[in-house]
Amino acid sequence: MSNIKYIYLKKIHKVPSNITNYYNLIETIKNTNKQLKNIYLFAIINPEKPDILTEINSDVTFQQLKIVYQQQGLPSIKLLVTETKNYQEILKDCQDFLNQSIVTTEKKHKDVSTFFQPSNQDQWQQFSPLLGNIGTQAQVQQIDNAQNTNEMDFRNNKQLKELIDEIIDQKLKDLGLITNNNNQIDPFDYKFKLTMKNLVYIASSNNNLNIQLSLKNNGKKKWYNPYIINKEINLLQKFKDLSPGQSIQVNISIPFIPQHFNENKKHLYSFKINVENEQRQQFEVDGQIPILVQAPIDIQQSTQEQKISKLLDVFPQKGKNYITKFVQENDKDKSVDQLIEELLQ
Repeated sequence: MSNIKYIYLKKIHKVPSNITNYYNLIETIKNTNKQLKNIYLFAIINPEKPDILTEINSDVTFQQLKIVYQQQGLPSIKLLVTETKNYQEILKDCQDFLNQSIVTTEKKHKDVSTFFQPSNQDQWQQFSPLLGNIGTQAQVQQIDNAQNTNEMDFRNNKQLKELIDEIIDQKLKDLGLITNNNNQIDPFDYKFKLTMKNLVYIASSNNNLNIQLSLKNNGKKKWYNPYIINKEINLLQKFKDLSPGQSIQVNISIPFIPQHFNENKKHLYSFKINVENEQRQQFEVDGQIPILVQAPIDIQQSTQEQKISKLLDVFPQKGKNYITKFVQENDKDKSVDQLIEELLQ
């Protein structure tokens, strides 16, 4: 399904037909609405309950959504874009934009509704491992199994089995794990080599850490539409197509996140490379780019060490040994200003 639209600021925006995966969609929305800092996508799954949305937060859920909309016979996908997971207030103003005319049979709707809301816990436990993380239900629904007329055993439902197989096949194709017999992907054809020496950096409080990644296409095939991704910091950085043997430098920015250094003085960020082959099949290149970031100096130092450093900045002539001894003997939970006054006496 190539007819995809999204609603933002009470306006409907059309997505180009060549956007076929979640990450390219996020990038398109970012480029069009540069003021957006965070992007959350929501969609209506059950047309009879349009005030209950499901979060679309990965390529798995996005591909699944397209399949479900095709099953319902809907002409297009409409997504609500927000900057927060609390979509209820925004939905009040955008409900009319998000609602869609339904061209489907009652049976199809019941099957899809039951698919997203399994009738009992046992079925869900057997069903969820096949799909992995398919997104979280944005609002919890209470289901009375005793009164659920749509209750069924998915193991004996042919249509649901086919839908599961279709979703799994689509995900495997997106990852490049299965292709046509005449176009098998050899992982040795797609490799990369880091040509940078420094992989350890020191963070700066309240500032982004800008890094230039240097890498080389060390495989046998050309990379089309490549990009570097890190879901932890919501980064997706595209770079130009790269032929075998070619090297490139890609600039990335890691935001300062204090929580990453609460328990450790260092944090490891792992970046992946996604590319397309000549047939425009998208998959992940084997390997990762590990960037180790140490906590800012002021976080790494103890409170006493920070006081010594600040006093040395004010009284460099007294020397480190004198300042260290002075702080150790006179600290007693005093502030730096109090210690400065005592040194001036």
